[in-house]
This record gives sequence, C-alpha cells and structure tokens, in this order.
Amino acid sequence: MTGAGFQPLQALIGTARQSLRTLLWRGGLLAVATLIGAVAIGFLLFAGFVALRLALGPGVAALVMGAGLLLVAAVIVAIAARSTPPPVPVATASPVVPKTADAASMAVFTAAFVIGRYLADRRGG
Repeated sequence: MTGAGFQPLQALIGTARQSLRTLLWRGGLLAVATLIGAVAIGFLLFAGFVALRLALGPGVAALVMGAGLLLVAAVIVAIAARSTPPPVPVATASPVVPKTADAASMAVFTAAFVIGRYLADRRGG
C-alpha cells in the first residue's frame, strides 16, 4: 500500500504529526513556565509577609497582605468587566437554491420509489 496514490496522504500525515509534536512541545513548555511563575509569585508573597511581619507584627501583616491581594483581585475583575471580547465573525452564506431535476433523474427516482413500495407491500410492511 505504498503506491503513488498514497504519497500525498502520507505527506499530509507527516505534516500533521510534526505540527502536533510542535504544539505539544510548546504547550508543555508553557505549562512548566506557568508553574514556575506561580511558585515565584508564592515566594514573593511569602517574602512580603515576612517583611511586614517583622515590621508590623503578624496580625497586621496578614491584614495588609489580604487587603492588598483583595485590591489586586478587584482591579482584575474591573478590567475584565470593562473589556469586551472581539466580535465573532458571522459567516454570510447565500441561501442554497436546489437545482431543478432533469427528466432522467425524476424517472429514476420515481422508478426506485415504485420498486421500493412494491417490495414493502410484498413483505407486508
């Protein structure tokens, strides 16, 4: 089955495999970078809390950190509420106008219908 007719199909499959491999590689790298970024943010928050704890005490440090994070979350929600997603393009398709059937097509359809009804009546259906 490696005839000349299958070469374009094999080339298409090879291209699809390479594209999938590239997509998975980039997706994996993005996932690792996201995880590292989340850990880094955690360390920064912890360092900020420790610094505030030494300066203000543990209770006030927790209050300041919580208020700051709540403020950041509120700003992000406000930005998300104001932004509008880009419009979805709507396909403008013209209505499909059925072709008029020619006489030969109508004769074949009618003959098939009559034969089908005859066979159905013969079987009792």
